[in-house]
Amino acid sequence: MLVYVDDDSAATEYARALAEALDEDDSVDVKICVLNAIRQFAKTTPDKAEQQLSVLVPAALQRVKKSMLSLKYAAERALYHLLQIRTNPGLHQQFATTLPESHTKTFLDFCKVVLSKLPEDSDDEEIYDDGYTD
Repeated sequence: MLVYVDDDSAATEYARALAEALDEDDSVDVKICVLNAIRQFAKTTPDKAEQQLSVLVPAALQRVKKSMLSLKYAAERALYHLLQIRTNPGLHQQFATTLPESHTKTFLDFCKVVLSKLPEDSDDEEIYDDGYTD
């Protein structure tokens, strides 16, 4: 699991593997599991996750655009922790400087309107396809 990776090069390889799994696997359940692994990695090792933003953030952002709520919510929670919205408020702005200029405003608006509004304990909710929380 990515959370237990101590070596930076191994973390990079695992991050790429997770990003590829999000792109290549058709199963929504697999995508949600991958996003949960990314979220857990970002929560437990924020310094290593910060080094992998260029790989993990674009992959997670693609899932935010999906209409299936459980996938969208998993992606939002992963991004919330990857971008350290509460613990390192300037990180998302720093990441925005790496984006093409045409995407910067949309990304920053998403962080302001969606991610900054997520409650800190939003990870504790399990959202299923039927819309019920557990």
